[in-house]
Amino acid sequence: MFFQTCLDHLTSQERDLDRYLSEFEDRELVYEERRIPELEYAFKHALTQEATYQSILERRRKEFHHQVAIGIERLYQERIEEYYEELAHHYSMSDDVAKAIEYLIKAAEKAQSMFANESAIHCFEQAIALIDNMPETKEHEEQKLDALMKLNRVYFTIGQNEKAIEVAEGAIKIAEEISTPRMVARICHQISNALIILGKCDEAKMWSEKGLEALGEDEICPEAALLNHCAWFVYDFYYEDKPKSKEYRNKNIDIIRKIEYFDDIYKIYVSIAWGSEEAEESIRWWRELIEVCTQHNNQLGLSEGYCFLGDELHEIGKLSESIEYLRKGLAIAKRIGHMLYILNGNFWLGYILIEAGDKIEAEQHLREAVDVMEIWGKQFGGTGSVYAYKSLAEILAERGELEQACSYLAKGLRFTLSNGQIQNFLTYLKDSCQSMGKPEEFIAICNTELEQRDQDEEKLIIKKALADFQNQ
Repeated sequence: MFFQTCLDHLTSQERDLDRYLSEFEDRELVYEERRIPELEYAFKHALTQEATYQSILERRRKEFHHQVAIGIERLYQERIEEYYEELAHHYSMSDDVAKAIEYLIKAAEKAQSMFANESAIHCFEQAIALIDNMPETKEHEEQKLDALMKLNRVYFTIGQNEKAIEVAEGAIKIAEEISTPRMVARICHQISNALIILGKCDEAKMWSEKGLEALGEDEICPEAALLNHCAWFVYDFYYEDKPKSKEYRNKNIDIIRKIEYFDDIYKIYVSIAWGSEEAEESIRWWRELIEVCTQHNNQLGLSEGYCFLGDELHEIGKLSESIEYLRKGLAIAKRIGHMLYILNGNFWLGYILIEAGDKIEAEQHLREAVDVMEIWGKQFGGTGSVYAYKSLAEILAERGELEQACSYLAKGLRFTLSNGQIQNFLTYLKDSCQSMGKPEEFIAICNTELEQRDQDEEKLIIKKALADFQNQ
């Protein structure tokens, strides 16, 4: 499509332009696309458009693109944000690389704010590729660092944790040379957080320690709180060192009252609320998180806050309220593409609905959770949602669909990563196979898993479980 206003700007022969447009319409080469808010034309056939474009010499094409971009900037200053994508395109097709980078980043940020995640990734990656071909100045390095940080956030949101780590590792190389200790620490947190979800908690601990070391005595800041959050999780769930995890949680209770709001503040609330030993205290923190995120329209934080509050309310027996909050959190997660909480929300709703007696809806949510695991696999291996396979298998076994139930249990075992997860799931698997009257399935699944595992320590856990079962 092209705007007549822009064409008028590009040519001083306005009368001829009107005549040409009328002639093109008569020949059915172009047509009026719309008149409101302004007159727009479009080529009737894509081949006509392409043939016309290719007939222009490359040098002239670049000049035309540049002139169109300048025209859009001048004509639409009042609502320039609407045209970031067009400006990014036209400047990218011209020789004005600096402007192309500027508008690609603006278009990416716009897409990111709307959770148009794939568009955001495309624009950020284009901008980074152009920056890589520019002279290595501090300004360009800062520009690249900013783009990498934002790209990391998009990848993390949509569940591509390995890609998020790859991007963050590129960012930290730049940050260590040109930026502040806080920026280095923030990137360490991004890497640590993604590693936790991948179930690589030893590495996550290393990165959280590296970030805290970079901060030194700068202990009251968002970056320190984010790193404390990662350290809390690792010590609480992986090493099961409760005194150490409590130490990091208490640090964040102190920090959260001394810092201003920032977008990732919801993660700090997670370590405080989830780390609470009393359900009522935990619920108070979850409600405060929801209030803060509502005030700042923080959709990521709201999706997590509602889901966690729903799960906590389930713990104290408030099933109806629990289901209500989980549905809210899941709806937001789906709208913004927050894959981790599409997974967690469906899983938590599934097992809570089983308890509430609604196995039909429970099965629907558990299948959605399993679908996410099937697509992303070990990107989410560090989460508890692998147990969605167990809950779904239980529903199928009740209906007498024993082969399918065993198949889901085998898939669930495949996605377990940490030693504790493997041991727990093997126990579930053994008990389930026995209750279904299919002990041979447990042996077959374990033998298959032994062939597929690479880690000796993991194989030893499975071999021991198999030997104990056979010696019963």
